[in-house]
Amino acid sequence: MKNNYILFKPDLCLKKEWEVKMKKEYIMPYIKSAIALVITIVVIFTLYISFKDGYEKEKIETMKTDMLLISGKIKMVEERKTMKEKGATYIGTKASEMKEDESVKKLIEKEIIDLESKKHNYYVINRENLNELELSDVELENGYYVVDYKTGEVIYTEGVTDKEGNIFYTLSEIKDIGKEEKLDKTEQKEEENKEEKENKEEKKE
Repeated sequence: MKNNYILFKPDLCLKKEWEVKMKKEYIMPYIKSAIALVITIVVIFTLYISFKDGYEKEKIETMKTDMLLISGKIKMVEERKTMKEKGATYIGTKASEMKEDESVKKLIEKEIIDLESKKHNYYVINRENLNELELSDVELENGYYVVDYKTGEVIYTEGVTDKEGNIFYTLSEIKDIGKEEKLDKTEQKEEENKEEKENKEEKKE
């Protein structure tokens, strides 16, 4: 009986080794597939974030450019009105006449515009008004632009959202988007240059 057990033991070990080997061969393709899937998801997510950031930056820059063009035009209109040029007139609809409009009401509630103040002269600009201002290339998918002929300020009723989720409505605010990030990068570059210069001086000594 003892001898039979000794002869059987190697066969049992071989069987177990074979089972382990088969399990590895069976499981490995699934592990490789899972790893490949995770890598693919990470790559796709990274590309999506990169594309989204690029799209948002481009959208903000386009809006900034359009609002600067509008600001330039309304300043010219205001100048003609001040000089009492013949035929000069404000283009758009007085904001006070549209204060019940949801888009305009939102700006009033957020205290972005003050229709009671005599320091401002707000007008609402729509697609047709942009064409009158010879700004047919300026984009306006939703809402309106509200302009202040006295200050040259331009406001977009729908606002512009940055990557942190902050919403900005006025040209003054939108112009500053990204400035802090650029400043941080500039300071970082200056610090790196300073360290590099110090390292070079230490080597000379």
